[in-house]
Amino acid sequence: MARTLDFQSDPQLIALTDALRAGPGSPQWREAVNRLRAQGGDQADEYLLLCTAREHLASGRNYREIHASLGFSRKLLQAVEQEHAAPSRIAPTAGMIALLCGVVVIAVLASLGYFVWRSSEANWPPRQDLSQVYFTETVLDERLDDALKGWRRLGTLPLRFEKGLAAGDAPAGDAEFVGGALLWEQSVLPSKPMQIEATLRLPAPESNTVAQVFVTDDPSFSDARATSPHELAWTYRAGAVSIALPSGRIEASQFKPGPKQQTIEVRIQFDAQSAAIYTGGKRVWTGAHGLSAAKPRFIGVRFLAPAGEKADPAAAFTSIQLKKPRP
Repeated sequence: MARTLDFQSDPQLIALTDALRAGPGSPQWREAVNRLRAQGGDQADEYLLLCTAREHLASGRNYREIHASLGFSRKLLQAVEQEHAAPSRIAPTAGMIALLCGVVVIAVLASLGYFVWRSSEANWPPRQDLSQVYFTETVLDERLDDALKGWRRLGTLPLRFEKGLAAGDAPAGDAEFVGGALLWEQSVLPSKPMQIEATLRLPAPESNTVAQVFVTDDPSFSDARATSPHELAWTYRAGAVSIALPSGRIEASQFKPGPKQQTIEVRIQFDAQSAAIYTGGKRVWTGAHGLSAAKPRFIGVRFLAPAGEKADPAAAFTSIQLKKPRP
């Protein structure tokens, strides 16, 4: 009859269990292996030797009564392989946690950026319907017959005052086009609605001269063309009107002057975010102008011409006004 073992009191079973817990090389391991070798244990694998002996004792049989079965060896080797493979399961888990943490951090930063942008946008004045704003208070009113104080000339295209502001002969050079601008030295607050009105005597139909009225938030003008890198500009060239946006996009207009028309009125209305542009009393463009809502604006008029082009005696800006709504 098989004996019943007490796992908490049997000395040999306790010794084998302690050896397996202590691991190879420990004093308990060496003592248990030596004892089993002395009893006739012939397995070459010490771990298998200890496990087999402990299994026999746990089942109530003497060590010599039975040897380890093939099924037991297979199960033991599978357990050992799974134990060695266990750390490899930790790495993907740690990598996944790190990846999730990165995603969370990016989401938090994106949310913060969005709220900062929204809060800054909330500080802008609300958009207005500029067609309902009446610009009745004159800030600036200049007849461009003579040289003016408070204005600055820019660019390599010479400007002259002959019954208005006109362009001289374009100098030859490496640049394809050269420009000359007249810039008002005072700036305009971006938060205040303003209106520019300019009168242009049209270039001859065969002329290559380009006329522009512009608003910019970056007064760093190029030396050759007198253009700035971020501006809203009304443009007249070869009988056609177009709008140049700060982004570089060009918006075409359907406006065409009459066959005998010699002058046109240009009107640019703008506030912090939007603009409306009129030519000859007709609105030719409206929308978000793309200028900075935090930077002051500068206004001016400009001529562009191909390098070496002869002056067009017909083209000239005759007046410019700046108006704002009455408080």
